[in-house]
Amino acid sequence: MVSTISPIQQQVPLGAIVAQRLRLAIVRGDLPAGSRLVEDTLAEQFGVSRGPIRDALRILDTEGLVESRKRGIFVIGLSMDEISDLYALRESIESLAVTLAIQRAEPGEWTTTEECVDEMRAAAARGDREAFGAADTRFHGTLYAVSKHRRLHDLWHQYEPILATLLEETVHVNTDLVESAADHDRLLGLISAGDTDAAVAELHDHLRRSADTMIATFSAAAAASATP
Repeated sequence: MVSTISPIQQQVPLGAIVAQRLRLAIVRGDLPAGSRLVEDTLAEQFGVSRGPIRDALRILDTEGLVESRKRGIFVIGLSMDEISDLYALRESIESLAVTLAIQRAEPGEWTTTEECVDEMRAAAARGDREAFGAADTRFHGTLYAVSKHRRLHDLWHQYEPILATLLEETVHVNTDLVESAADHDRLLGLISAGDTDAAVAELHDHLRRSADTMIATFSAAAAASATP
């Protein structure tokens, strides 16, 4: 049994909790592509009824991590190409979010984003990678919120769980937290100054570095698991 699959002590929403644990197991490769997910087995492992398991599998199906076939639910997983495609998509929609946010931001609306940078700095100083990753994800979420584009924000929410899970894994391996916090501070400075072209260019560089780090991390993990 993989470490992310164990009885759940926390309360509702159980389906979301189960989905996150399964998502992490899939991203880590603990549940490789082709694995069959059996509701009864998962319910026993997590210590919940089949209802939350069904909810979790529906969530993962919408994220493209599992699929329903004639013989049941199977893991699709994420290939290196899919990770690259996810980041290409994110680069496009987040560039639009930044552009709109600069146009539509009202006084004081960057306060939450600034707080995220402060949280990243504090987490970097104490070496708390989990807290850093959470603040990093919130930082980017604020860009969509300030854009005031509901459908764009909905797109972010659709892909945020996968992106946050990927970040959760890579932040524990290759990320220089102090440097990354400085990158986010620099990006926010350009956004706050209203320099759209420079902010979008900085965002592109930031996301491409993130994508390269993730692909390198997961490629190394895949190579290690394939070694006899």
